[in-house]
Amino acid sequence: KKLCSRAFAGCQSLVRVVLPMGLEEIHSEVFANCITLKEIHIPDSVKKIGRRAFANCKSLVVLTIPETVEEMGDCVATSCEKLEKLTLPSCMRSLTVYEFSSCKALKEIIVPEGVEYIASSAFYYCPSLERIVIPSTLKKLEADVIEQYSKVKEIVIPDEVVNILEPKTAKKLLTLDSLIYAYL
Repeated sequence: KKLCSRAFAGCQSLVRVVLPMGLEEIHSEVFANCITLKEIHIPDSVKKIGRRAFANCKSLVVLTIPETVEEMGDCVATSCEKLEKLTLPSCMRSLTVYEFSSCKALKEIIVPEGVEYIASSAFYYCPSLERIVIPSTLKKLEADVIEQYSKVKEIVIPDEVVNILEPKTAKKLLTLDSLIYAYL
């Protein structure tokens, strides 16, 4: 029912993984540093994913976290350099510090409804990131969510969220030359 911590960590021959239905937990760093891993299928039976479970999977292109995941550790997909598509479950309540940092190929992130907090540096050094969609449930957005190396052109922010931006956060976002606010 669970994959124990670091079970496949550093495995250099893994390219594709299909996890079995019935699996409920993926512990910390299970696939960390699997630099050749391109594809992973996570079954709908998974409820928990530990910290850094897919960290440094440099070849991983798509990561879909199923809706059944109720708990996710920090830095789950940090340094997944080729990650282009990321799908997050609606049960998430926060994005932690460096959660998806150094995902150099990631172009868009749609933060699911239900997320209330996005920590600073959640998208640190994501140089291809062009668009972020913020949920209406957001209560706090840290100032350094987007840093100066970003190519962000658009942040979709619902009206409800604009009113809760702290002055420091709003000021930082407004200093980005390519930023366009789009209200829902």
